[in-house]
Formats: sequence, structure tokens, C-alpha cells
Amino acid sequence: MKLALRAKFTTADNGVTNQLTMGVVENATAPYADGSGTYTGNLQRRLSQIDLSTVNDFFFSSELRGIWGNHIWRLGLNDIYSHVDYARSTTQYYHEIAPNPKKVVYDGRVCSDFNSSTEYDKGFENRLALYLMDTWNIVRNVKVDYGVRLEYFHLDVNYIPNRRFSDFYLGATYTDADGKTQTVATTNHTKSGLNYDFTLVPTWSITRNFGLTGEIHFLRQYRHLEGYLGTELPFYSYRPFTLGRAGIFYNNAYVNLVSAFTYGRRTNDYVRLTVMSDDVSQNTAMVGASSGIETIGWTTDAMLYPFKGFQLHFMLTLQSPKYTGYRFEAFGKEYTFDDKTATQQSKVLIEIDPSYTYKRFNVWANFRYFSKQYVNVGNSVYFNGR
Repeated sequence: MKLALRAKFTTADNGVTNQLTMGVVENATAPYADGSGTYTGNLQRRLSQIDLSTVNDFFFSSELRGIWGNHIWRLGLNDIYSHVDYARSTTQYYHEIAPNPKKVVYDGRVCSDFNSSTEYDKGFENRLALYLMDTWNIVRNVKVDYGVRLEYFHLDVNYIPNRRFSDFYLGATYTDADGKTQTVATTNHTKSGLNYDFTLVPTWSITRNFGLTGEIHFLRQYRHLEGYLGTELPFYSYRPFTLGRAGIFYNNAYVNLVSAFTYGRRTNDYVRLTVMSDDVSQNTAMVGASSGIETIGWTTDAMLYPFKGFQLHFMLTLQSPKYTGYRFEAFGKEYTFDDKTATQQSKVLIEIDPSYTYKRFNVWANFRYFSKQYVNVGNSVYFNGR
């Protein structure tokens, strides 16, 4: 038996800025913000998001490995601790629609709607996990890899439950729907629970070169700290992940090949959205939405060795990731995106990686192809294949 121990600590200060398009004001007249004249035409409304955070992480892992009969096993214990101090500030502005556009003064202000879609959380999360993995060679040509992982987690977070509004900040006052004066302040929330997952990977070598392989994975996972950035607590307890795969493999001196079908499903995702009204004079609204993703796919992965020193990796993936249960309400309307293709996902992926090695020298190249990728959940904007 062997015992392996590892530990790591990281600290990071992060800053990210995003500029999001939020609709167009048609046929407007507005002075340029730099005083260089007046603009007449269509205006682009834009949301500026400024994220600042400090993240401290600590990780410790211990793993005992051994061989017992037909079993190659691993027993592990690890602990992951994260402390996050995160805030997103937001504002809106308008600019002309032109190359290298200039900002304009709109409705009397260069920037407005300060922090109407801000996010905030400060707290920690600790996850303590125990896992067991085993490779069981049942008979000469049949083996099973399987494992289980149990994880106890505890989080303690301060978030801001108050509704967002223009000029929002900690300590600001406002009048709620009942006419009462409220002060923006943080609220503490704690949560503990059990995450767990199981995996089973059988392999059957029918001949010396050819066989069948499969995988079954199931994971149940609660929300992490990022689920508490908005105005409300995540409105479900956990997220289930299911993945199944079945295929064939073939190996000889010239090729290693695996071809498999995959089915995957994940539900109870939680997203926060900044939604704008059809009326551009209205402030944006922050809403929460639950969704899931379901896909079926086919992947063929091959490593070819046509002559000494040269190898060629080729992989083809066909998939169709769709949203499930993706709906929400905003500004008195219901939006639904069920059966829409998931954003930033291609239905066709191709990888080609040639490599040649001579003595101590290696020459290689990587080629990737991604088919069309949708930018928005409504699938009306997309990047062409590239």
C-alpha cells in the first residue's frame, strides 16, 4: 500500500469588466459626452458590469492505494475550503451606432441606473469528502471500474436580499411595496448538506483487440456560494447530473479507437438574468430562473500510428445539447426557452492532432473545428462555424 498526501493554498484578487448590449433607441438626438457636437440617429444602450473579488482557497488530500487479489483500489479523504468576497457594480450608458462609437448624454446623464443589477456575496464554503474507487478484474477479459464519493458541505454567506434599484448601495434607503422605509443591508445564511456521486465503468474484451465499454455516472450536488449572488436564495435543494455512455473499442499496433454514444442530463440549474423591457425607458430587472440541459451525442476518438515516430489523433463529436425547463417571468411577460440549443455549444466538433518524434525532437500541430454556436438563449444570434 502507498499513502499520498497533497496540500495547496491560493489567494487571488480578480477584476473583470463586461459591456453588454441592452437594446436600441431609435431616431434619438443627444449631445456627445465629450462636448464635440450633437448626434442624431440610433443609440445603443449598454450595461457595464465591473466585478471585483478576493478568493482564498485551501485544499488538502490524502489517498491510500493498494492491491488486493483482483482489485486495485484507492481510498481517499479530501477537504476543500473557499472564502470569497465578491461584488459586482453596474451602470448603463448610451453611445452612437458607428465604428469607434462615442458616448452621448442621454436623459441628462452620461451614466445612469447605478447598481440596478448588482450582485454581492461574502462568505465561505467547506467540503469534506470521502471516496472509494476500485478496478475489479472479474475474469481475464472482463473488468469493472466503480466508485462512490460522499461529500459533507457547509456554507456561511452574507448576501443582499433587497430588491435592486437605481443608485443602489449598502446603507441606501428606499420605500418598499407596502410603503415602509427599508435600508439595504446584508443577511446571513447558512446551509449544510450531503453531496454524493456514483460511477460504474464496465469493459468486456470480446477478442484480444475488440470489445465493448460503457459508463454510468450519477451526481447530486447542492448550490455553491455563487448561488447566493442575487436577491433571493436558490429555490431548490440540489442539482442531479446523470450521464450514460455505451460503445466499442478496437486496438492493434496501428490504431487505438473508441466509438461511443452518450446521453447526459442535468436539471435544477439556477441562473440570474438581467432582463430589459421592450420599453427602453424602464430600468432593467434582475430575475432568477431554473433550467436544465439534456443531450445525446456520438464520439469517435482514434489514435493512428501509420509508421515509426508518427502518430495522428482524430476525434469527431456529434451532439445536440438542448435546454429543458428554462422559463421565467419579467415585466408581466412569460419567457420560455425549452428545446433551444444551449449557448456556446457546437453540434459538431472535430480535432486533428498530427505529431512526429525523431530522437529528442518532436514536431506537432493542433487543428480544431467548431460548428455554429448560439450566443443567446433565444437562438437568434450566433457565431458561424470556424
